[in-house]
Amino acid sequence: MNPILWLNASFTFMLMGLIWTIQLVHYPLFAKVGKAEFSLYHSAHSTQITRLVLPLMLVELFTSIYIVFYIHETKYYEQSIGLVCLGIVWVSTFVLQVPLHNRLSGGFDPSLVRSLVNTNWIRTIAWTVKGLFFLLSLW
Repeated sequence: MNPILWLNASFTFMLMGLIWTIQLVHYPLFAKVGKAEFSLYHSAHSTQITRLVLPLMLVELFTSIYIVFYIHETKYYEQSIGLVCLGIVWVSTFVLQVPLHNRLSGGFDPSLVRSLVNTNWIRTIAWTVKGLFFLLSLW
């Protein structure tokens, strides 16, 4: 298999596992952090998660684009659907999750945490569908 496909698959499945962990474990735990400690905790979370996730997301994005337009070893339709799903992830991240995190940086708000958990399902589902379509493209 083409090394770009391996790279993309690795990053897609790393991010898919990470988003499920964030969705089911990490974001719900925001509600358990004490109100006095929340701002400091959230600031550390935002900095550290960005350092981890942003490089992975960029590699996944560029390799996904490359696969759709330059690699013909896979099924174009399935890879194109995966790229659309990735677009949904990026739009959701910068239109929904980043603004919610920015608002949470001012302090704990249970309604904002609920919104973060609820809107994060968009990314969780989109990344999962991308991963499944990647597997289908190799079938």
